Amino acid sequence: RGAKYIGIEAVNSPVFSSLDLEVPTEYLRLDFVVGQSLASFRVDLPDGQYELVFLIGDVSDAPTSHGAMSVSVDGVDIESNLVIPTGQVQEVTTEVNVTDGSMSVGLTPADGSEWILNGLIIAEMMPHVAHVPVFSAIKGEDVTISATISSRVTLNGTRLCYRTDADTEFRETTMSKDGHIVSAVIPGAELAADGFEYYIRTEDEYGSPAFFPSCGSQTPIAVKLAEDSRAPKVVEHERVTSHNSSNPLTLSLKVDSDRNPPDVLLHYRTVDQNADFHIQAMEPIGDGDYRTAIPATDLDPNFDEMYYFELVDEFGNGTFHPDPFTGGRYYVINVRE
Repeated sequence: RGAKYIGIEAVNSPVFSSLDLEVPTEYLRLDFVVGQSLASFRVDLPDGQYELVFLIGDVSDAPTSHGAMSVSVDGVDIESNLVIPTGQVQEVTTEVNVTDGSMSVGLTPADGSEWILNGLIIAEMMPHVAHVPVFSAIKGEDVTISATISSRVTLNGTRLCYRTDADTEFRETTMSKDGHIVSAVIPGAELAADGFEYYIRTEDEYGSPAFFPSCGSQTPIAVKLAEDSRAPKVVEHERVTSHNSSNPLTLSLKVDSDRNPPDVLLHYRTVDQNADFHIQAMEPIGDGDYRTAIPATDLDPNFDEMYYFELVDEFGNGTFHPDPFTGGRYYVINVRE
C-alpha cells in the first residue's frame, strides 16, 4: 500500500508535488509530476534501514514516453538513462541506510528530456516479531516463550525480558535461534507466586529494534500462575427441547470451579446456514449457577434454535458444552408459534 511521508522538504525543484496517501499502489500510478531540470527533495526519516520503490511512468488518458532520466539517493545514482515506454509504469527499487535523520532523492533528465515520478513508497526494513502471548502458566513449572522473527537483514540477537514484580527491573536472557524460531525458558523457581510480566526485544545489524508487544517494557504481557490447567466444567444443564417463539427463552447451567467464577458465554442462532451466531454473556447468580434469556425477537418459528456454551476461567483455561470432541457440538430446540 502507499507509504505515508513522515516529512518532506523541497530543496531544488521547479515542479514539485506530494500527496499524503494511505492507498493501494495502483492509485499512486494514476498521476505524476514531471520536470525538465534537476529536481531534488529531502525525506525526513528516523535512522534505520529502508526499502525504496520509485513508481515511474505514464498511464494517463493520453500517455507518452518519458526519459532518459537518472534517479539518485543521497548523491548515488541507482538508475541511469532510464527510458519509460508509452503507457508503462516501471518500478525502481533500492535500499538505503538512514543515519542522520533524512535522505535526499535526485531526479535528473538527460539533455532535451524530462524526468517523471508517480510516487515513492518507503518501507522500513526493521525486524518483525510474531508471537502468540502466554497469559497463564503452572506454578513451579518452567515456562517456554517462543516467537517467530523475520528480518531482511542480519540480526544482532533476540532477548526475552521478564520480571516477577512490577517495581523491579526486567531480567534479560538470550533467546536461542532455530531458523526463524527463537525461544527461551524461564525457570519455574524464579517466578513469584502470583505471576510475571515479559516482552521480547530484537535488533538488526543497523541497530533498528523491534518489540513484542510493540511498546516493549511500556506494555509487557502479564502472565498469571495457576495450580494446574484444569478448565471449568458444566455439571448440570437442563435442556429445553421445545419452546414458544412468542416468549423469551431462559437457559441455565451449573459450573464446577474452585476458582473465581469463570466467564460463561451463550452462543445461539437459528438452524439456518445464512444466520450468524449471537453471543451473550450469562449472569452468575451464585453457587456456580448461571442464567440468561434469548429474546423472543431472536426466535423464528420457521426454524429450530441451536446453542452451545463457552466457559473460560481467569487463567485462560476454557471448554465448550456440549463437548465437541465427545458428543454433539450444540443443542437444538424445537421452536413453535
